[in-house]
Amino acid sequence: MGKERRAMPRSSSNPIKVFARSLNKNGMSDSICLFCFSTVASMPTEQELEAKENDHLCWQAMEA
Repeated sequence: MGKERRAMPRSSSNPIKVFARSLNKNGMSDSICLFCFSTVASMPTEQELEAKENDHLCWQAMEA
């Protein structure tokens, strides 16, 4: 059968984080927060981009 899905509890210490990523012509990837629409980072690697996304504190996501 299918995988069991569990929702993580939402709290101010664990806000929902959703990002859109785009690849630029110069090879850098941009990460945009889909709650506040801020460009969180522009980095050359996925690992660096993920680290910046994890550090992003979005007040709109905390209120969602």
